[in-house]
Amino acid sequence: MKKLFAFLLIALLLCSLACGTNGTPNDAGAEVTRTNPAEPDAQAASPEAQQPETAQVSETAQPEAQDTETPEIPESDPVAELRTELIEVFDVMEHMEVGASGTTLCSHDLDGDGTEEDIGVEIDMEEDTLTVIDGERSITLESSSMVYYIYLCDLDANSPYHNLIVCADWGSDSFITTALHPEGDRLIIDRQVDGYVSWDDEAFWVDELTGIFGTNSGVRPYSGDAFEPESEWLVCAVPSAEYVAENRQNLYEGGVLLHLVRDLPCTVDGQPAVITKGNCLLLLRFNDSHTQAKVCTEDRSVQAIVDIDFNEEEWLYLIDGVEQDEYFDNLFYAD
Repeated sequence: MKKLFAFLLIALLLCSLACGTNGTPNDAGAEVTRTNPAEPDAQAASPEAQQPETAQVSETAQPEAQDTETPEIPESDPVAELRTELIEVFDVMEHMEVGASGTTLCSHDLDGDGTEEDIGVEIDMEEDTLTVIDGERSITLESSSMVYYIYLCDLDANSPYHNLIVCADWGSDSFITTALHPEGDRLIIDRQVDGYVSWDDEAFWVDELTGIFGTNSGVRPYSGDAFEPESEWLVCAVPSAEYVAENRQNLYEGGVLLHLVRDLPCTVDGQPAVITKGNCLLLLRFNDSHTQAKVCTEDRSVQAIVDIDFNEEEWLYLIDGVEQDEYFDNLFYAD
């Protein structure tokens, strides 16, 4: 019996040495330690059961000759430094009488010539147009009959005139923001942005949509006489760790807590890396060309940059040549 026990002990020891358990070689032959493996089950079950432990991130071997720099992403986007002033905001529907097609909002010297003129709107629901009027000037905006707010403001204290910013819904909560200024006998469009504008913290912020990792949105400030964005990066609303812990299933089903079912190539601290499947991610921000996104793991232990190949004609988002839907099992797209 003792000989049999000794034989079994030696066999188990040899098997352990042959198999090894401390590392997994990557494609380049480098040995990378992966902690707390979390393989999803065959049905890619939702990650509601437990809080995740340390996120799994594998480094990818890189030749020394290559020098990958981390893209510069501001930790917090700057508030407009130009002396942007909000003069008044008008809820257009509150000013409209029942059954009326137009209304006067106020009298104001928009062009700076010393004479106040009536500023108002005319709405044509059948043609889906909004006509903005400033005295004898006017401009008709397409797909803007569902107008929400008009902001009377001064985007640049150095310019002789004031500005109008129009926020309208052209369908299914798809907003369009139009910045206008007077020029001669006309109202001129400075910029149109697909997104919802609001005033906060002494700046105008526009909430813009993206298709990165489903339908998501991010905000950035706009300022200046041409109503230009202050940053190429848009910041997403990220739930707190406490909120995630209490609402994991709802966030998973809503596509906020993104569940990986495929290893995700990315850049971590300037070096190529892979976040392994089974992890859950949160979208932190994205750039306005829709070619990069910054994400973090659910436990906030890792932040990474994901490079995206955006095909605008076919509306495809590819990561390392693979459609983004193949990396996650719960991307949410608005109708």
